[in-house]
Amino acid sequence: MNILITGGAGFIGSYLCDRFLTLRHRVICIDNMLTGNSQNLLSARESGGEFIFINADVNRRDEIEDVFKSYDIDAVYHYAAVVGVRRTQEHPFAVLEDIDGIKNIMDLSLRYNVKKIIYASSSEVYGEPVEIPTHEKSCINPSLTYAAVKLVGERFCRAYYEKYGLRACSLRFFNVYGPRQNASSYGFVVGILIRRALMGEDIMIYGDGSQTRDFTYILDVVNSSEKALYAKGCDGEVVNIGTGVRTSILSLARAIIDITNSRSKIRFMPKRLNDVLNRCAEIDKMSRVLGYTPEFRLEQGLKIAAQWYKSCLRDWSHLENERAC
Repeated sequence: MNILITGGAGFIGSYLCDRFLTLRHRVICIDNMLTGNSQNLLSARESGGEFIFINADVNRRDEIEDVFKSYDIDAVYHYAAVVGVRRTQEHPFAVLEDIDGIKNIMDLSLRYNVKKIIYASSSEVYGEPVEIPTHEKSCINPSLTYAAVKLVGERFCRAYYEKYGLRACSLRFFNVYGPRQNASSYGFVVGILIRRALMGEDIMIYGDGSQTRDFTYILDVVNSSEKALYAKGCDGEVVNIGTGVRTSILSLARAIIDITNSRSKIRFMPKRLNDVLNRCAEIDKMSRVLGYTPEFRLEQGLKIAAQWYKSCLRDWSHLENERAC
């Protein structure tokens, strides 16, 4: 197949490029390199497979329509987005521009007869959940612009499926982590804590650390994303992608200190405004519709991630804050 992956130089997108190249599909990767990293694409470029990289912005139709014209695209993974809590809060209007990208992908996919679209959504659409674990029909209460845009994308997928029969599904990812993820101040909690532990710096926890998250290893996300391509039962649907296991931030910090044999101390900081207290996925639908259950325990995933971040230590001092390792 010809598979288009938007945001393909990003954390999750680059793993998808690797996966489908391994399966001997042609991969067309689109990324504007705002948060993407060329280092993430090294294995794709060196795979020997049919890999095509296009520097373009999906939010600009004129930059991507030729891609649909030039290649007979079978499937689209629309994973391009402005990501990271700090970045999305600092640039709320840039986040809103992602709605144009969603519209462009849906319109062009319909026009050029794409067989299926997989859309990357987020557990952020639940806001502060009213029930734990949270299932797909739980109350939706997005409190961030980023979450509202993700919800808009889900609605587009549903509408195009119902009105035009365009097969599309949305995957709500819960706290993905693993090698390649940004660990700068613009990054994500697991990478940030591992980086600090490896460097022997204080690990800062906001509040008392009792807030919980459902940490999902990158390969569980890639495996479920691949399953979604072939699963007919997810057409027009949203599916949680998580582990169903709650882990407190304090427990996470202690586990990382232990795994890295760090001398870092935990330092408690004032609670952050609007910090979600608890988040955990109900994964029955993932198992039933996609036929997939998580394979990686948190400790196992953290060990793999810590080893990778350790290999990047010598490069961190040369990186800008916005860049990943």
